[in-house]
Amino acid sequence: MTASHSRPFLAAVAAIGFALALAWQLFALPLADTIETDSFAVLAVLFYGVVYAPLIVLALVLGWICSVRTWKPGRASPVPLAAAFALGLLAPLLAAGLGWLNGGLTPGQAAAPGKGGAVLLLGALLLLFQIAAEELLLRGWLLQTLRGAFGSAAATGLTALAFAGWTMAGAPLAVLPALNLILLGLVLALAADRFDGIAVTVAARFGWTIAADLVLGINPNPGTGPFGAWVDLDLTGGALWGGSEAGLAHSLGTSAVLL
Repeated sequence: MTASHSRPFLAAVAAIGFALALAWQLFALPLADTIETDSFAVLAVLFYGVVYAPLIVLALVLGWICSVRTWKPGRASPVPLAAAFALGLLAPLLAAGLGWLNGGLTPGQAAAPGKGGAVLLLGALLLLFQIAAEELLLRGWLLQTLRGAFGSAAATGLTALAFAGWTMAGAPLAVLPALNLILLGLVLALAADRFDGIAVTVAARFGWTIAADLVLGINPNPGTGPFGAWVDLDLTGGALWGGSEAGLAHSLGTSAVLL
């Protein structure tokens, strides 16, 4: 798909395109925080739209420039999609269980059942929108472009590093969260390669997010996100098992599950 472009061209576009996307994220997140409205639903939709809709457009444009099919779903039959979603759902449950065995997992105080199922559904849809935008950019466009520039093995590693940098952008650098994000990036890149598209990576990340953010309420830690959670559990053990503000990102349980 990238045969019509030279390797140096693809490498240059990959570097410039990713830098543009990262710059947009760092600019758009604080910009979206300034939006004010009396409706929580409208505010949430505007926030996610402002930040992530331009990323979808950018990913598609970059894909056109590099002659790669950014939106390629790959082998997206119900069985692998359901399996990817189930594995994504199970992974944070196992990591939280390891945190419980090695420290603590206690009921928190920040669950917001008053927001109701409609808000949880809205949260699920908007988080899916975010995941799809990021997958289009990272595994849809960047992975394929880097594969054309450097080969499959290097592209897998570089995309994993890009995913870690993307997720930690603007946050203090910490070794264990960075390693966990690189591991997750490797798993997702290998899955995208294995199934020839991003449908399974979207499904896996969506399962993880549903479990961690909206069901267990362990991301963020402590407390819950803006959409609340079905329950609110807090990891309260040692920092190496998620008992810090970094939560599962700073957990050896997460490392074990990803390995």
